Amino acid sequence: MARISTYPIDSSITGGDKWIGSDVNSLNATKNFTADGVAVFLNSANKIETQSLRYVYQDWQIGDVRKSGSISFEVPQATGTTPFAGVTAFKISQSQLDRASLDISAFYSSPLEGNYILISKTSSVIDWAIYQWDSTTKDAVEPTFYDIGLTLISSSGSLIDTNDYFISLLQIAPGGGGGGDKNFVFTQPVASPSATWIITHNLNKFCSIDITDENKNIIYGSVVYDSLNQITVTFKTTNSQPLPQSGFGYCN
Repeated sequence: MARISTYPIDSSITGGDKWIGSDVNSLNATKNFTADGVAVFLNSANKIETQSLRYVYQDWQIGDVRKSGSISFEVPQATGTTPFAGVTAFKISQSQLDRASLDISAFYSSPLEGNYILISKTSSVIDWAIYQWDSTTKDAVEPTFYDIGLTLISSSGSLIDTNDYFISLLQIAPGGGGGGDKNFVFTQPVASPSATWIITHNLNKFCSIDITDENKNIIYGSVVYDSLNQITVTFKTTNSQPLPQSGFGYCN
């Protein structure tokens, strides 16, 4: 066999080009590897540094374990395909795909919260959605996941089970990301209504608050300012019985 340095350099790389290496999953057996195969690995294993976050959509059902690096929903969906147009909230892992040791949840609160994001299917740019990222709440039952409240701006396509998606900051909204007057949107999921909402808004002020149900109709509750950064809202019936509610709290 001639010295490797004597072989000509191929300046036109194609997907089928091959080189020899060791396969660690086959006792270091010598095998051919293609340029296409390496490209798929680098993308699917999230090995390329990028400003976009990468997640897999999991069609979560009762009894399943939520996967690290996944997006899913609080309640099971009817099918493995969920149109972007109907999404107002989802549950997201504190770490992105194949980087379980890196907790990036602080990024969800700042700069994503209050601003516009783009979600796009990694393998098809025609599947995308633009949302305003309204709220970020750590899940009390599954603390490595966060419940995210969203407002749809525009979309085309769906979330499809086992497919990968990018999430990226698209645009700073007026008043968002530290510019102008700060605001915070709290979400109480439809699947877990509560008679008491503890809203940690971190606005460092005694803010005004508007409360709506999940259909954006104004509702009323007893508001107590616990501190500059926390509000407790309590809902009761006319007979002073606890009244579980779901919906949104808009802090300004």
